[in-house]
Amino acid sequence: MKKNVLPIDLRNFLMLLLIGSFFFLVSSCSDNDTASEVIAPTNVYKCTTCKTSSEALAVNDNSSKGIYIGFTESGILSIDIDNKNIGEMKASLLKNNITRTLTFLESYSDSERYYAIFADNNGTPISLAFDVMLNGNDPQITLRNDLVFKTANDVNTIYKERSNEMIEVFEGYLIGVSHATQLNEKLADELIVISRSKAYWSEMRSYSYVGFQETINALSKNSGKIIGNNLIDNDNNQNGTLNSDLISGKVYSESNDLSIELKRVI
Repeated sequence: MKKNVLPIDLRNFLMLLLIGSFFFLVSSCSDNDTASEVIAPTNVYKCTTCKTSSEALAVNDNSSKGIYIGFTESGILSIDIDNKNIGEMKASLLKNNITRTLTFLESYSDSERYYAIFADNNGTPISLAFDVMLNGNDPQITLRNDLVFKTANDVNTIYKERSNEMIEVFEGYLIGVSHATQLNEKLADELIVISRSKAYWSEMRSYSYVGFQETINALSKNSGKIIGNNLIDNDNNQNGTLNSDLISGKVYSESNDLSIELKRVI
């Protein structure tokens, strides 16, 4: 029986086509491997708009002048008490990516402390009283917002930034299983202030949940030391891990089902 044999020209064409396809596939794989190495995702978050060094001048390190950063129920607070020594006094609150500028009203001092008053009447009136020892220690803030008086002894927290101590602020959430839905979801808003050089941190959590007849808002505060990259509170419990400009991971709870995720914003 006569076999069916492809013409020589056709066989040569198919052979060249096969060889060409092989080299195309090899080249494509090589290009893709290179591209994946270049654009490989990373788990390290970096805030590209945040400062990289302290804004405080060394000449103000031991005076009431300088930069102060902290948090209140109304947001992240930044205060500039004539840091550049040009008579400029500024204060602002940052919340939900909206900055609210407070107007400087007056300042005075006694033999131990310096005092400054700021306010903003646009929208909901708010006033801020700031005071600090003349050497820059023990800064305090008193906030009046929505006609509810908040004293310096509750969650309001403020720190002095020094030339060798940059203050950073992280914003994010407490995550866990909701008792209402039995689903893993956001349970609270969270702010954390840290100083890497002094190895301390302070945290505020803002809860909002439905009670028997009304929505209940609650605040809690915690603080501690940074040991290695771990945030350890004053009861020696872990409160997440610091990795570049991200704080995340498990936090202590009896049920062991809580975690946090916060990204640096200042």
